[in-house]
Amino acid sequence: MVLELIKNRWSPVSFSEKMIEDEKLKDILEAARYAPSSMNEQPWLFVLTTRDEKEAFDNIVELLNEGNRVWAKYCSAFIVSFARKKHDYNQKANRYFFFDTGMAVSNMLHQATNDGIFAHQMGGFSVEKAREYFLTGEDTEPVAIMALGYPGNGSGLTEEIYLRDSKRRPRKDLSEYAFRNKINNPAF
Repeated sequence: MVLELIKNRWSPVSFSEKMIEDEKLKDILEAARYAPSSMNEQPWLFVLTTRDEKEAFDNIVELLNEGNRVWAKYCSAFIVSFARKKHDYNQKANRYFFFDTGMAVSNMLHQATNDGIFAHQMGGFSVEKAREYFLTGEDTEPVAIMALGYPGNGSGLTEEIYLRDSKRRPRKDLSEYAFRNKINNPAF
């Protein structure tokens, strides 16, 4: 049976004004440490910014596409994820850098869900502006921006966004993505 923690994770856009406690934010970031990675490279980097740090927070909001700005500005915190493209030990390309970073983020999402915090991953942001703002070179790839917060009541959102947010998106059926021996041969 699939763990309830996994089933209960979802990505809302409505956040309350309540700030996330530093200890919980630390636990979320700490959860990444326990993710597997190729050659134990741990190629991920995360930058945390809270709404209390107004200038930095507003700068993160400015990195977002307009469609994400309208709701993300109400979250308690952002975590920007990056992935290093090369292995530390030999500076050769790490083919698994995105995959490994995704596993670390998955751990973070489950920790957040466990703590009653919702997280919404966003790919809708300017990679170029993120590189410029964080002064990363070409060997470090901005991956996503995560908005975190406690669940909200839709305050500040348009009615359209609030209604969209109130409906959980359907998940694909197992038969659509899990196969046995060859693609399109259902696993179960």
